[in-house]
Amino acid sequence: IKNKINHKLSFIQKHSSKSSDEIINLLKNLDKNNDFEYFTNLTLLLLSHNLNEINFQNELEKINEISNERKDNGVYYTPKDITDFIIYNSIFQLIANKYKIDFKPLNPGDIVLKITQLRNNQEIVDFISNISVFDPTCGTGAFLLRTFQIKIEMIQKLNYKLESAQIYDIINNLHGNDLDSYSTYVSKLRILFKCSNLNNKLELDLKEIYSILSLNFRNYNFISQFEEG
Repeated sequence: IKNKINHKLSFIQKHSSKSSDEIINLLKNLDKNNDFEYFTNLTLLLLSHNLNEINFQNELEKINEISNERKDNGVYYTPKDITDFIIYNSIFQLIANKYKIDFKPLNPGDIVLKITQLRNNQEIVDFISNISVFDPTCGTGAFLLRTFQIKIEMIQKLNYKLESAQIYDIINNLHGNDLDSYSTYVSKLRILFKCSNLNNKLELDLKEIYSILSLNFRNYNFISQFEEG
């Protein structure tokens, strides 16, 4: 383990002069036959640039801009407005079913207004935190990352003080799969970076969170392969 850490630190020092754009171009054009460690080293190098969260997330998303190769492999990504509509309504429908609230598909803003009527309800906060979400073709985690964010937004709209326990519950209930191991690695890194920013206000064990994410992400062909359990 110590040798691996030293190797990664050496890699970062050696390539520290590279700009974030240069790193992104290397990541986007990486031959998938390259050593996976080279890919992880590049993403860590990008992380060393101390980008703010918005820039970091945007840079990682650039890795998966649509290319001819991805089209050939049937890889497409859901636009953010559609992602938000699906996530908000899916969570709201589960809340409505459990708590006997009238449900019809709404835009996210209207759902937030509905949620605010349920203020200070510990049971609903716990329910939202523990809703399990699985994306069988998660790519670089846009859907799961947004689920993570929306759950936090809903909890805060309930006028409930966010605690580390809720973050662990949310993380434990995020599950992703993608045939491309490069994509799932980026997914985990993006969610971990989101948690690292929350760590300023909450006491979170980032190593433990990454261990949970590693268990929750798989690399199968969801159409032709299936593993029970």
